[in-house]
Amino acid sequence: MEKAANIAEFPTGDIEQRQNEQQGEIPVAEQPEQSPEEFDVAKQQETQKQKIVEISENLAAIDDQEIIDACNKRMEIDEKRAELNDSAAGVREHLKGLGISGPAFNAAYSRFKQDAHKRDIFDQEFAKCANAMGVSYQEDLF
Repeated sequence: MEKAANIAEFPTGDIEQRQNEQQGEIPVAEQPEQSPEEFDVAKQQETQKQKIVEISENLAAIDDQEIIDACNKRMEIDEKRAELNDSAAGVREHLKGLGISGPAFNAAYSRFKQDAHKRDIFDQEFAKCANAMGVSYQEDLF
């Protein structure tokens, strides 16, 4: 009789919540819906205006010379990058003339740049993938 009295003390919602938790379900708290009258449009518009004013003030504080300097620096970098890309293309063309394809060289070069530990892991991963795809690959025995 005492057990029945203890069970009756728990509200139904608590039992349902515990059952949901035991089943791995996360209870979702019910949130009251906000009526259109409660939504303060004027307050939201004022908040948006304040954000715009803050952004404008922050932008106004930036000296134009900072932007000009950043632009010039970026142009220098882009020019250097174009020169380096042209040099790399020359290397690829030279190898292509020797009969070495770009993808073959790139794969070897990528592996070359890895440290020994990463290279060992790469070799194992590559062998696993190649063998799974049916293009047999056996790592060096030594």
